[in-house]
Amino acid sequence: MRIAHVVHNFPPEFLGGTERFVAEIARAQLAAGHEVLVVAGSDQPHRGVDLEPERWHELEVLRLKRTPEEAYHLDPQRERSSSVLRALWGQRAPEIVHVHHWQTLPFDLARGAAASGALVFVSLHDFFAVCPRFFRLPPDPSVVCPSDTQRLSCRRCVAREVGEPDESLDARFARRDEALREELACAVERHAPSWTHARALARLLPEDFASIEVVEPGLSEPFHRSALEAPRQRTVDEPLRLATWGNHVWVKGLLVLVEALAQQAVPALVELEVIGAFRDDALESAVRARAEEAGLSIRFRGAYRGLEELRAWTRDCDLAAFPSLAHESYGLVVDEALALGLPVLVSDRGALGERCGDAGVVLPAGDAEAWARALRRLSVDRAWLEELREALPGRVPTMQDAARDLLARYARALAGKRAGGAA
Repeated sequence: MRIAHVVHNFPPEFLGGTERFVAEIARAQLAAGHEVLVVAGSDQPHRGVDLEPERWHELEVLRLKRTPEEAYHLDPQRERSSSVLRALWGQRAPEIVHVHHWQTLPFDLARGAAASGALVFVSLHDFFAVCPRFFRLPPDPSVVCPSDTQRLSCRRCVAREVGEPDESLDARFARRDEALREELACAVERHAPSWTHARALARLLPEDFASIEVVEPGLSEPFHRSALEAPRQRTVDEPLRLATWGNHVWVKGLLVLVEALAQQAVPALVELEVIGAFRDDALESAVRARAEEAGLSIRFRGAYRGLEELRAWTRDCDLAAFPSLAHESYGLVVDEALALGLPVLVSDRGALGERCGDAGVVLPAGDAEAWARALRRLSVDRAWLEELREALPGRVPTMQDAARDLLARYARALAGKRAGGAA
């Protein structure tokens, strides 16, 4: 198969969850013998070449950068980049075009690809199809995100940056919604990374697009619990050891977890490993200051590379904690924890609870007291911790699983197209 994946950014410029998914899937499909191209947007300025050729490991990447007059926010019209991509589809004739995001790219990606004869698949990794902020997190707490397809509160959410009257914003939102709905209508299948996210999207999109399949991302490589050492058996006087990891920004809730530790009657009975880079200096300062003020036992490990390094730093831990304040469309960190043999404490935002199942405890997002109560119980109730351990899955999904799933979906769609053509 000739496959093109299209995404709003890509390494080495940026590597987030969506970019990582595309990179892993594309490499797996290339290794399976298919012809694979990645078309990526960029936050960097145009340098005189419409499609800059790059390599990421063995992948061919074409980078489409914006010109100075192309300011992307609500506007779906991006004529230059649309023309560039239409020409590319004509030249390369992909059989499958898999659209993963539009943010730095034209809002007629799917339509242009479908017009060239390609079958289009769309993955909705976040809420961008219904929210220009990606994650439905208003900067003003007085703004309440809509629970359906209405956009009245969206005006207030973006007005500060856009600086236009309500009537103009209404028209721009209408054009954006229409463009993205036309994109979704072109797709053979629409995917989400979890059932939780699929259901949330279905409530926010018109009924015509309520059919959303689930393709779970999974780990970059198999990591079986059978390879792990036996879990640490705590004695009564040993502290409960937690670990949390990822890219640390405010919405991931680390400060809530630190506050929960500070509320322990004996803070020394709970220790915390903070693994991963801080993406906000103010957050790091706040976390370190609160930890010092409360006399907490916290180790800051910094950035990490892969499960083996996580394994080394969490070997003596009892469980992991992910107190996110945002709707998580999947929750790779939970999969990593389960693969490492660690039960989890997670917030009730998004798919984290879906990912952990009975091997986790779901707690209210932002409620430090509730997290503190759970930690107090776990620090003394070894039977509860063991019950969580017994519920750990024997195997965690991988990107190889997702790549095989997608290839099967592509093949079925192509077979249907050929059968229809023959008829």
